[in-house]
Amino acid sequence: MRELKKSETVAVFENFSEKINGKLNTQKKSEIDSGGTLKYLTISIEKEIENSKIKINQTFSYLFSQPEEINVQTGLSLTIEKPVRANFYLHFWQRELFDKIFSLNKINSGNPDFDKRFSVKSNNPNLIKTIFNNQEIQNLFLTSRFLVFNVTSKDRIIKIKLKNMDLKKYEDEEIEKYYQTLLNLNKIIKV
Repeated sequence: MRELKKSETVAVFENFSEKINGKLNTQKKSEIDSGGTLKYLTISIEKEIENSKIKINQTFSYLFSQPEEINVQTGLSLTIEKPVRANFYLHFWQRELFDKIFSLNKINSGNPDFDKRFSVKSNNPNLIKTIFNNQEIQNLFLTSRFLVFNVTSKDRIIKIKLKNMDLKKYEDEEIEKYYQTLLNLNKIIKV
């Protein structure tokens, strides 16, 4: 695998931030246990759309002695927070053996491949059908091995989180794909 250059990675986030008219933030932190030789760089983009706050971020590490060579530490995380009228939760995961045997938490999206692979738990079954009947959303989950998706709310603030756990440098097109899916989920999830 090619070494990641900090300047190239930051440039991807800078370009995407400009593209969506977001605010780019970088935060550096030292690892105290290593005597300060290991440093972390979190790159994030924040944007507000109507009454929603969007945050995209990823964290990298680098040695103090080699600040331009970085390693990926986390997957790409995208989150939207917005006020809602009612609390809502959704937990989504790949089906496990007991789910399959007992047909627990089954999704009925109309796509048998999708329904066989995933389980969901929520307090709003009608909204679940609306979300997972969407072909674009189904395709994203069927083609992404390490994708995590959940929705939680507290005090009528909902948090929609989409995270690809694949530890790699994401290119502009990939960030765009997840960003557009998150915006689509934001439009669908109205409670």
